[in-house]
Amino acid sequence: KLYFWNGVCVPEKWIMKKSEITKKEIISEQNAEKRRVLREILGAKNYYDIISDGKGLTLLDEDTDSKGFQMRLYETTIADEIVSKKVQFLECVCPSTERVYNIYPPSQKCRNVFEAKADTFGMKEQEFKPVLES
Repeated sequence: KLYFWNGVCVPEKWIMKKSEITKKEIISEQNAEKRRVLREILGAKNYYDIISDGKGLTLLDEDTDSKGFQMRLYETTIADEIVSKKVQFLECVCPSTERVYNIYPPSQKCRNVFEAKADTFGMKEQEFKPVLES
């Protein structure tokens, strides 16, 4: 049997027994794309709860985009082992596919969802005024 998540081959357990996935399994996964997929499978909150021994995420801000989709700016409650600091990410929905994405603002110093979204485009919050998002 082979198991796939959006075209990425994953272990059977990730699909059939995802509630049994452990911190050790997540951390030992060396393939970055598979880790990203696992975060999608588990959901960001559950993923970070597992790898932080239940300490999870802090919700910094939430609002809706121009299409009415929820956006949430999170920060990890503990330092990421790879970069040795807390990590911010914006959970948002692609307006054309309705797929949920976790995007990481380059500055990692955002105060709200709009600032975080603008930062991913290399802009300041007041500069980011898209007419149409797709």
